[in-house]
Amino acid sequence: MVYRRGLVASFFLVLAFISQTGHSAVEQALQYDLAVSFDIPRSKLTGLATIQVFRSKPLLLNIGRLAIHSVRLNGRRLEFEVRSGLLALTPPDSGSLEINYDAVFAPGGSVSPGRDASIPSVISREGIFLTSAWYPRIEALARYRLKATFPRGFVAVSEADKIDTREERGGVTFTFELDHPLDGINLVASDRFRITRERFHNIELSAYFFAEDQALARNYLDYAKKYIQLYEELLLPFPFKRFAIVENFLPTGYSMPTYTLLGQDVVRLPFIVETSLGHEILHQWFGNQVFPGEKGGNWTEGLTTYLADHLYEERRQEGWAYRKQILIDYASYVRKDNEFPLEGFTRRFNAASRAIGYGKTAMVFHMLRQMLGDDAFFGGLRSLIRQKQFQRASWDDLRDAFEAQSGKTLGWFFDQWVKRTGLPGLEMSGFAVERSGGNFALSFDLAQSGPAYQLDVPIKVVYKSAGEKKTRLRLDEAKKRVRLELDNEPAKVVLDEDFDIARKLVDQEIPAVIGPLLGEGKIIVVRPVRDEPYYQPVIESFRTKGAEVKPAEAFGDFVAQPVSLLILGGDSPAVRTLFGSAEAAGRGFSIVAKKNPANPAQVVGIISSDSLAETTAAFPKIFHYGKYSGLRFENGVNVAKTVAPSERGIQKTVKNQPLAIDLSATQSLSDVIERVTGKTIIYVGEGHDKYAHHLVQLQVLETLHRKNPKIALGMEMFQRSSQKALEDALEKSRADLHRSALDKISNKIDDILTSVSSMKEKVTGESTAVSG
Repeated sequence: MVYRRGLVASFFLVLAFISQTGHSAVEQALQYDLAVSFDIPRSKLTGLATIQVFRSKPLLLNIGRLAIHSVRLNGRRLEFEVRSGLLALTPPDSGSLEINYDAVFAPGGSVSPGRDASIPSVISREGIFLTSAWYPRIEALARYRLKATFPRGFVAVSEADKIDTREERGGVTFTFELDHPLDGINLVASDRFRITRERFHNIELSAYFFAEDQALARNYLDYAKKYIQLYEELLLPFPFKRFAIVENFLPTGYSMPTYTLLGQDVVRLPFIVETSLGHEILHQWFGNQVFPGEKGGNWTEGLTTYLADHLYEERRQEGWAYRKQILIDYASYVRKDNEFPLEGFTRRFNAASRAIGYGKTAMVFHMLRQMLGDDAFFGGLRSLIRQKQFQRASWDDLRDAFEAQSGKTLGWFFDQWVKRTGLPGLEMSGFAVERSGGNFALSFDLAQSGPAYQLDVPIKVVYKSAGEKKTRLRLDEAKKRVRLELDNEPAKVVLDEDFDIARKLVDQEIPAVIGPLLGEGKIIVVRPVRDEPYYQPVIESFRTKGAEVKPAEAFGDFVAQPVSLLILGGDSPAVRTLFGSAEAAGRGFSIVAKKNPANPAQVVGIISSDSLAETTAAFPKIFHYGKYSGLRFENGVNVAKTVAPSERGIQKTVKNQPLAIDLSATQSLSDVIERVTGKTIIYVGEGHDKYAHHLVQLQVLETLHRKNPKIALGMEMFQRSSQKALEDALEKSRADLHRSALDKISNKIDDILTSVSSMKEKVTGESTAVSG
């Protein structure tokens, strides 16, 4: 969920214009009066914008696709020109600039004048939702006064500490005033709202819910009070005189100054009050009271994620798991070709941008808090709010606030985490243990990949007997030799087990999840061998995203390519080739993610479905479940979800336990064969260049074949798609052997090959003897 800010259609033009006009350290807020009325059957808005402007001070307005009828300064008409949805002018005098306009915001996704293509503004009988360029929007802070007239029965919500309502001439007019500068306003209205109100800490709390959901209002208000109490204790008093929770007929999750706007489907989810509601309320401080800078990066989403979603998990002793998920998401969605630094983040537009702007930023604030301590960290945030309330604040402003509060120089920290792209990778190697009496010294190499970061690396040494030792090691170079004095013999070293560092995870820490299949990376979709109509929505969806769609018969040609694979049908031969057996799917629609054994850095997804109806109902929903390894739906309802196990931290065994063989228990080959006879799978190893080993294998096969001729021989490194080539090679080898000095061995192999030939239908069957 996000807070709403204006999105300029041609942002590069805005930056160019502002750079020419210049900006003072503290913006001078303009006064902006806006009057609008509605013709709801025609989805039409008519408006008059009045802006107090200053002589010779350039003004840039984002009008999107509004129809501008006139522009007047102090009553005198001005000539104007609109380019790329922008209107730029330099007033010849100070005074009132009046802009008459109208716009149509049609429902059903229609694009009409005034609609920003990225925001679904709507005027309809179902309700009104207006955001971004529904009025001539200035890219500067302003104090807004909005007067909106609707048909009688409508109730409206906008940014305001004071709301006046008057009924007149068959309509109702709402006047919204907020005595603080804002970077834009929004408007929501409906004739379905039922309002529940109460006061808390001198704040007017309201819930604007539809009649069918009004029973939820009291619970939302109770949770709102808890969150306001929490953040007033951590930060400063709530920045506004009122706060409303507003239900929307559109699927939104937004935070605006003085209210949050949640879609009907969202408010009905039972967990929203425990998660997203607190996130939106925290945005009242960060995003709606202190605005992110115009350039240099939007830090508010990551900070809100850290002090809301993450904080709630931290208080359940699950903060480490939340941080691990942040790093898993980064590994799943972010690649070199879509990576950017935090100073380049403005808003979320896909999974990768969210992993960076929300996730990585949250990790940066976590590392800062770990380094400074709670007193300096929260003190710095309070200082920032006092200094920058209702102003824009940049990463540099945050650095200044934390430096002043902690007394530390932090330029190096913000430079490496805000200005640089990517994450460091960590590894340990070269373990050595020295013993002196009852004490031990453990040495190893601690290294990081890429340009060196300054890191405080958490290390845990697990002792062989019992107990552990925790410490932090400063790493500010590519590689350093570490020496730790210990009281007990070390068995294992765990690096960053609580995921306190923004870093690349190693393979063992990353479970196979479906997220990489849902991002923008390259994907090959493997067609099903039957029931293809069941999977057509999946095929078409991924094809529109640029995925290649290939038949299962060609699987061997691309299985090891550096791309994710999506196999349709749990009974696909591609599944058997990779994993040895079909994927048991269960009823309904399911998807499971596994690591590709032919290319462990990539994910294989397996989708199974009972019918086209199951696919149609469930498939669109999987995009909300990227962190899971397995999902199952019945009639579109999620009935099961799993996450594959993975390691917690980078784990290295200091010294493997030596293996020992009891020679007194040594058995003959015939004794061993007797013991394994009847087993489903028998593994026989070899050294590839040891001829004697092959003779032993032959003896094992001979003996097993005599005991039960129904035996199938499997050889590693050969896939089903290569079976014909293998058989051809064996036939040629047999002919060569007959002409060689090894006729005796060849004759014995003939007997086995005859059995293999008769059972080639069961090469993937139940009983398999595996030979190297």
